[in-house]
Amino acid sequence: MSIFTVTHVAILMLKAYQTLNLQACVSAGKTLQIFNIEMKSKMKAFTMTEEVVFWKWISVNTVAIATETAVYHWSMEGESLVAMLSHL
Repeated sequence: MSIFTVTHVAILMLKAYQTLNLQACVSAGKTLQIFNIEMKSKMKAFTMTEEVVFWKWISVNTVAIATETAVYHWSMEGESLVAMLSHL
Protein backbone atom coordinates (compact mmCIF):
# COMPACT_ATOMS: atom_id res chain seq x y z
CA MET A 1 0.00 0.00 0.00
CA SER A 2 1.29 3.45 -0.92
CA ILE A 3 0.85 6.28 1.52
CA PHE A 4 1.32 9.87 0.45
CA THR A 5 0.59 13.29 1.89
CA VAL A 6 -1.45 15.84 0.02
CA THR A 7 -0.04 19.26 0.84
CA HIS A 8 -3.10 21.18 -0.32
CA VAL A 9 -6.29 20.76 -2.30
CA ALA A 10 -8.23 23.46 -4.12
CA ILE A 11 -11.71 22.91 -5.49
CA LEU A 12 -13.74 24.87 -8.07
CA MET A 13 -17.38 23.98 -8.54
CA LEU A 14 -19.33 24.49 -11.75
CA LYS A 15 -23.09 24.09 -11.69
CA ALA A 16 -24.42 24.28 -15.21
CA TYR A 17 -27.97 23.43 -16.09
CA GLN A 18 -29.77 21.06 -13.75
CA THR A 19 -27.86 17.89 -14.45
CA LEU A 20 -24.22 18.95 -14.80
CA ASN A 21 -22.32 19.46 -11.56
CA LEU A 22 -18.57 19.37 -12.09
CA GLN A 23 -15.84 19.73 -9.53
CA ALA A 24 -12.28 20.53 -10.55
CA CYS A 25 -9.67 19.65 -7.98
CA VAL A 26 -5.95 20.49 -7.80
CA SER A 27 -3.94 18.35 -5.38
CA ALA A 28 -0.40 19.18 -4.30
CA GLY A 29 -0.33 21.97 -6.88
CA LYS A 30 0.12 19.71 -9.93
CA THR A 31 -2.56 17.00 -10.15
CA LEU A 32 -5.81 18.13 -11.79
CA GLN A 33 -8.98 16.05 -11.58
CA ILE A 34 -12.53 16.62 -12.84
CA PHE A 35 -15.41 14.90 -11.05
CA ASN A 36 -19.08 14.60 -12.02
CA ILE A 37 -20.83 15.08 -8.69
CA GLU A 38 -24.20 13.73 -9.86
CA MET A 39 -22.69 10.46 -11.11
CA LYS A 40 -20.07 10.30 -8.32
CA SER A 41 -17.34 9.58 -10.85
CA LYS A 42 -13.99 10.96 -11.95
CA MET A 43 -14.19 12.17 -15.54
CA LYS A 44 -10.59 13.18 -16.20
CA ALA A 45 -7.21 13.54 -14.53
CA PHE A 46 -3.93 15.15 -15.57
CA THR A 47 -0.61 15.85 -13.83
CA MET A 48 1.12 19.11 -14.74
CA THR A 49 4.91 19.36 -14.92
CA GLU A 50 4.88 22.58 -12.91
CA GLU A 51 2.72 23.96 -10.11
CA VAL A 52 -0.65 25.52 -10.92
CA VAL A 53 -0.86 29.13 -9.67
CA PHE A 54 -4.32 30.04 -11.01
CA TRP A 55 -7.23 28.19 -12.58
CA LYS A 56 -10.85 28.91 -13.39
CA TRP A 57 -13.83 27.48 -15.25
CA ILE A 58 -14.14 29.68 -18.37
CA SER A 59 -17.08 27.79 -19.90
CA VAL A 60 -19.24 24.76 -19.11
CA ASN A 61 -16.60 22.45 -20.57
CA THR A 62 -13.24 24.24 -20.29
CA VAL A 63 -10.88 25.03 -17.42
CA ALA A 64 -8.19 27.71 -17.86
CA ILE A 65 -4.95 26.92 -16.03
CA ALA A 66 -1.98 29.21 -15.38
CA THR A 67 1.48 28.24 -14.15
CA GLU A 68 4.51 30.46 -13.58
CA THR A 69 5.49 30.15 -17.25
CA ALA A 70 2.42 29.31 -19.37
CA VAL A 71 -1.36 29.42 -19.81
CA TYR A 72 -3.36 26.29 -20.70
CA HIS A 73 -6.92 25.23 -21.54
CA TRP A 74 -8.33 21.83 -20.57
CA SER A 75 -11.50 20.74 -22.33
CA MET A 76 -13.89 18.21 -20.83
CA GLU A 77 -14.83 16.98 -24.30
CA GLY A 78 -13.51 13.61 -25.42
CA GLU A 79 -10.00 12.50 -24.54
CA SER A 80 -8.41 15.93 -24.95
CA LEU A 81 -5.30 16.72 -22.94
CA VAL A 82 -4.26 20.03 -21.45
CA ALA A 83 -3.35 22.37 -24.35
CA MET A 84 -0.82 25.18 -23.96
CA LEU A 85 -2.02 28.54 -25.26
CA SER A 86 1.05 30.69 -24.60
CA HIS A 87 4.28 31.08 -22.65
CA LEU A 88 4.40 33.94 -20.16
